[in-house]
Amino acid sequence: MKTFSPILKGMLLVCFGTTLFSSKSILIQLAYQVGASVDQLMLIRMLVALPCYLLLGVWAWQRLPIKPSGRDLMLMALPGFACYHLASYLDMWALQFLSAGLERILLFSYPIMVIAIGVLQGGRLTARQSLGALVAYLGMGLFFVQDLRVQTEVPLQAVAAVLLAALLTAFYMRASQTFGRRYSSDLFTAVAMGITGLTIPSHYVAMHGANLADISITVWGYGIVLSLVMTVLASFVLNRGIAMVGASRGSVVGMLGPMVTLFAAAAVLKQPITALHIVAVTVTVTVCGVALVTRK
Repeated sequence: MKTFSPILKGMLLVCFGTTLFSSKSILIQLAYQVGASVDQLMLIRMLVALPCYLLLGVWAWQRLPIKPSGRDLMLMALPGFACYHLASYLDMWALQFLSAGLERILLFSYPIMVIAIGVLQGGRLTARQSLGALVAYLGMGLFFVQDLRVQTEVPLQAVAAVLLAALLTAFYMRASQTFGRRYSSDLFTAVAMGITGLTIPSHYVAMHGANLADISITVWGYGIVLSLVMTVLASFVLNRGIAMVGASRGSVVGMLGPMVTLFAAAAVLKQPITALHIVAVTVTVTVCGVALVTRK
């Protein structure tokens, strides 16, 4: 029986994790339609997810032959705070003003940022990988231009917020590769997400107090799905894939994510999508971008 290579397995995991993460934009905008706020969704997501990360962290810790130092634990926690608190807040705030498709295109500028960070740290980039990323982003650029033509207004503050979130995500992915390979991707995920179990509730209490009675059952439902499916499951799958294929390659393969969001936004949220959108994303990103990166 033919088995998948570790690289192919890693890429499939990255694609699946990215799909789950990409779908959260749709769910968040649906939650906004029933009165949810950014702070409420952030809080529910973390309250539900925290026990999962604590359990996994204990399990991963017990399996480690070499335990991380206090310094390494802190270096794992900082990217988690940056990505899952700061970047998530910026991204969710911007979704109040941008279409789900445009938000994904902006957020998925992070693969180029990941590659650039790797090069600055002394990493090597193959010509095929560079060409794959370039061609893929040309397709995304076409989509971005077309999307701007059908939007009545695109607030620059929201665009800047998503781009900053993308940069924070890029740093997180580099850290995921480093510590996932040094210790384990499960431990890194547990520590990175676990720290936000302290910072996000503290943020909410500081802004709104400790009363949760104002949060409706419907909002809780959206928050629970956002937490268990599009945060817990997605983060573990994505980090496991990144640990197997590397941050740069994983980021480029993960550019399939915007395609999922674009079609889902059109189907669920009735957001506009044109023939140029479909051609740019399907042909350029999927065929050229991914094929060139994965080809030997």
